[in-house]
Amino acid sequence: MTTVAQRYKDRNRVERAFHRLEQFRAVATRYDKLKDRYEATVTVASIMIWLRAKPDRSQP
Repeated sequence: MTTVAQRYKDRNRVERAFHRLEQFRAVATRYDKLKDRYEATVTVASIMIWLRAKPDRSQP
């Protein structure tokens, strides 16, 4: 795979990850004004996304 194609694939993966995080209203609107609480909200949202992931997906 060419480097351009690989960069596009990596960028697409990152953009999809941010989009999944923004599906959580508290993350998208940043209800929590304190840095620590916002980081905790992002962490909880990430864990929920990870738990919902299908285990049969293969990661390259």
